[in-house]
Amino acid sequence: MRGLKILSIKSKIEKKAELELQFKQFQKILKILLLFGIIIVSGFIIYYVWYFNFSQEEDYVGFGVLNRRKEAENYPTVAYNNQPVEFYITVENQLSRDFTFKIRVYRGDNQTKLSSDGSENAHYLYSTDKETLKPRKDWMSEKLSVTFTVNGTNQIIIVELWEYSIDERNFYDILWLRIDVV
Repeated sequence: MRGLKILSIKSKIEKKAELELQFKQFQKILKILLLFGIIIVSGFIIYYVWYFNFSQEEDYVGFGVLNRRKEAENYPTVAYNNQPVEFYITVENQLSRDFTFKIRVYRGDNQTKLSSDGSENAHYLYSTDKETLKPRKDWMSEKLSVTFTVNGTNQIIIVELWEYSIDERNFYDILWLRIDVV
């Protein structure tokens, strides 16, 4: 009986050693799987941050006014009667497609209403030729000018950007400069 007890104790010790070995192997596998999971999740996070913040540039059309020295500063605020106010217009195509447009120039006064939909009660002066810009290209007009014939405060130079497609034209954007004419 004593031999049987020793054998039983020996088998319990062996089972315990085997369980400890299996537990250590399980811990190693668990560590490897956790590390693998962390790497996968980190990869998805890096991909998401890079893809949505850096790789997709937002599509837009830049539209600006430059002064007579081709600078985006020191715009005129006073003009003299019958003297031209000179300026340039820039258009920058950051769309993923061609952009066909015309620039329309107006002269306005205190009765002119300006909004993101265009101008009302303004006097149409002229427009540029139709231009087509390829993606990631820009354009600058020839020197443009507006002459005021009536003195007054709050006179307005209005520039509208119109997009053209095969069968229609659509208002796209508006810029304006307020001028006092003396």
